[in-house]
Amino acid sequence: MHAICYPFAAILALALAGCANTPKVAPLSNSTLPPKEQAFVTPPPGGPAVLGIVQKDYSNGVQQDITLANRSKTPGQNLLRVQVIGGHPEAPEKAGRLSDAFPDEQEISREIKQFLPGMRLTRASVLLQNSYGPFSYAAGRSASGDICLYAWQHLSQQLSRKTIFSPRGTIQIRLRLCDPKKSELDLLRTMYGLSINVAVLESSWDPYLRPSSPPDAWGRAGHPILPQSMEGFVGVVPARQVPARSAPRLAPPPVPVAQPVQAVNPSGAVRGDEPKPAISVIVPPPPSSAITLPSPPATSNLNENTVSTGG
Repeated sequence: MHAICYPFAAILALALAGCANTPKVAPLSNSTLPPKEQAFVTPPPGGPAVLGIVQKDYSNGVQQDITLANRSKTPGQNLLRVQVIGGHPEAPEKAGRLSDAFPDEQEISREIKQFLPGMRLTRASVLLQNSYGPFSYAAGRSASGDICLYAWQHLSQQLSRKTIFSPRGTIQIRLRLCDPKKSELDLLRTMYGLSINVAVLESSWDPYLRPSSPPDAWGRAGHPILPQSMEGFVGVVPARQVPARSAPRLAPPPVPVAQPVQAVNPSGAVRGDEPKPAISVIVPPPPSSAITLPSPPATSNLNENTVSTGG
C-alpha cells in the first residue's frame, strides 16, 4: 500500500508545483486612466471641462493627455498635454525618456502638424506671460470656420551653469483648443487661467523661475531713466483728438407739388373741361348833363303859308 501512495504523492506535488509557476497576465503598456480629479493641470473656471485623462510613465517623468470638451467641427480633440520631468518614476529605463529641452521652431512646427493637420496658423510675435512664466502660441481658422489655438509653455530653471546643487525639474505644457463661437482672445485666456496641481516631492525639484533682480542703475545718481517702451516714449497726457471733418451739406430734395384732383360730374364729363360761363360787365351810363340832344327839325304848314300868284 505504501508503494502505491508514494507515486501518487509525487505526481500531486508536481501538479501543485506546476500550478504555482503559472505566469501572471501583465499589461504591456505603461498607460493608465486616472480619475479627472488627478489632472496635473486644469483649465480655468468656466471650461473647457476635463473629460478624461491618459497617463503614461517614462523613465524620467510622467505625461498626461487631458482631454477637454469640444464642440468644434475641426478634426481632432481639444486637450492639454502636460509633462512633468524629474524625480525617480517607477517606469523602467526601456519606457523611454521625455525631453526637457526648450522646444525650437522645428519642434513646434511638427507638433502643430500633429495636433492640427492641414491648418495654417500664424505665430504670435509678442512676449506673453501667465502666472507661471512666459509662453507663446499660434492661431488660425479651420476650413469649418472654427478658431483654433495651439499654445506651448516650458517651465525650467534657466541656469548658465548647473551644479549638483542646482534646482532641477521641468514642466512642459501644450494646449490645443478649437471653438466655433469663441474669439482668439477668448481661447488665449485659457492659458492665463491654467492651474498646475502637481509637484515632485524632492528638495532639488523646482522648475519655476525666480524673479530677476532690478538693474544696478536703479536708484543711483547719474543714471537718468525715461518712461520708455518698445514703441517709444510713454506719457500720461492723452493724445489730442482731431475733430472729424463734417461732410458738406446737400441741398434738400425738392418737395413734390400735389396735383389737383379732377372730379367727375354725373354726366361723365370731367370737371374742368366744361366751357366756362361768360362774365358780363355792366357799364353805367354817363350823366344826362353831358349829353346834348339835337332839336327836331321845324316843319312848315303849307296850307297856312301858301302864296297864290295871279289869279
